Amino acid sequence: MVKQSGLWPLVEYSFHAPNRHLISSMVERWHPETNTFHLPFGEMTITLDDVTQIIGIPVMGRAVDKTGSSVSVSYLKYLGDMEDIASVGWGAATLAHLYRQLGIASRAKCRQISGFLTLLEVSSFTPPCLVDPFA
Repeated sequence: MVKQSGLWPLVEYSFHAPNRHLISSMVERWHPETNTFHLPFGEMTITLDDVTQIIGIPVMGRAVDKTGSSVSVSYLKYLGDMEDIASVGWGAATLAHLYRQLGIASRAKCRQISGFLTLLEVSSFTPPCLVDPFA
């Protein structure tokens, strides 16, 4: 059922112990004002293309209306029809959630993070998408 929804990669890549040192290091370099990591060689960000290449879930499709830490009850109807689930831009929602969690975790007194951390880990090892501040 999950494979039919197009969300199988999220399940498949989620069952490992995250590299806490790597994640902590990336969180320290996150700047929520620009949604970028400030690294010695420049700024880097995770893009929708990264989500597609790394996870393989769709970034195009209907938006997920999320507020706070819950998803609107109106989305429960999509859980009954696998074609509807596959038509939602889950990759964009995953990236937006990770950006939000990085912003929260980068605060001085925060000691935890949630989100699809595999995306953060893998993207830190892939060739960077450098942000040109003058573009």
